[in-house]
Amino acid sequence: PSTRNTYKSIVYALDNANDEEVKNSQSKKAALLEGVLSRMVKRDRSVEVGGPLFEALIKLHGEKGSFKAAKMAFDSIIGPCDEPCLSAILRVCSSTTPTHWKEAVLLTHSSDVVWGARGPGMIPTRALSYAVIACAKSDQWKEALNLIDLYGIDLKYRRAAVNS
Repeated sequence: PSTRNTYKSIVYALDNANDEEVKNSQSKKAALLEGVLSRMVKRDRSVEVGGPLFEALIKLHGEKGSFKAAKMAFDSIIGPCDEPCLSAILRVCSSTTPTHWKEAVLLTHSSDVVWGARGPGMIPTRALSYAVIACAKSDQWKEALNLIDLYGIDLKYRRAAVNS
């Protein structure tokens, strides 16, 4: 059976490929990871096992500017997400043009509790910061401040997130 290290090794191998076509092409890497994802058994589609693949795939689609593809990869996760995957999709929400601030707010409000997160809403600070940035870039300051009030970014991060 596959383990978390299996998927971590696949991502590492793609990131360090000797094949220049794969090494320098986000589209090729994404296609290869999509192929792996399509063959994953249900057990592997949890972040405990397949997390590294999901995170890498979400990031690759985000770097290509494809929110839809990144969201499809995120939606392929079975069960609660982890901080790296939640942060990755919220980063895509904040970095694609136009920003997907409504989706960022919805994901923040509806995400499963992430183990190890701090704050009343159990949303990790890094993930929450990306949601706030998505709102701020779209001049949705009221939504950004509501997220901060609801989920409580640590005071030392509050200024950085709002000024982004």
